[in-house]
Amino acid sequence: MNTKDLLTDFTIYLLLLGDEFRNDELQFFDKNTKEEANYNNYLSVINNLVDVEYFLWDSNINKPLLSKIKSLNDLISNKEIEFLQDYIRNEFDFGYPTEVNEDGFPWRENFQLDFTIDEIKSHFKDYIDLINYNSGSYTTYYQQYLNSLHNNAKNNIQETKNNIDNFYTNKNSLDVSLFSELTDELKSELKKDLLKSTQNTSFQMQGGFDDFGFVLNFKDRLKSILEVNNSKYSELNLNIEPKQYFALAKYEYYLFKIEGKNIFEYP
Repeated sequence: MNTKDLLTDFTIYLLLLGDEFRNDELQFFDKNTKEEANYNNYLSVINNLVDVEYFLWDSNINKPLLSKIKSLNDLISNKEIEFLQDYIRNEFDFGYPTEVNEDGFPWRENFQLDFTIDEIKSHFKDYIDLINYNSGSYTTYYQQYLNSLHNNAKNNIQETKNNIDNFYTNKNSLDVSLFSELTDELKSELKKDLLKSTQNTSFQMQGGFDDFGFVLNFKDRLKSILEVNNSKYSELNLNIEPKQYFALAKYEYYLFKIEGKNIFEYP
């Protein structure tokens, strides 16, 4: 990666901190077929979305990267960081129509990502921390992959949570010994699912549960997938069902709800 690659990737990283994306490029795995969602196509799509030269003043974007980058100022000037701020604020917007006007047309005021300069610099330090786990490819490719996995598995995770909650609710309506037998069987089923999933996947999602569902420890999981693909890019297996990446999270929810073991702290 050269300076242009890094700045392009970082700009996408900033955009992904928003939500309700209006650009299909920010939902790459959901908007493309498995055949289209390859790494080389991602590079083409993202480089067509972000124009690095728009916010550069006099920096050489094709120069080799420094061996050790500590801050955004190692790449571009303060003035160019201001241009980056304006670029994100003025060129991208977010939000979906949620209301209907008097003529029957959907509408809603879009919102913009309005980062301060200090916030941009702070986010860059977080980004560089991730880059250290894999300096050879676009971090946002894997970032978008995790977003897609999480979104596509939400219903399955919630269903498992509801099933375990319902089972626990029936505790007082069952004989103690019978409930104990059923508990062992439920635990065995979840462990078998976890065993199968860990044989098919290269990492497992972790996080915690609250009243709204599963809360993914996103940053640590992103580090994990970057480490798996360190040094050189390797193809993601897009044929694996998203729910298989959450077998550990579902088993840990069982331990939390049924056995009272707090395995994982909320991110």
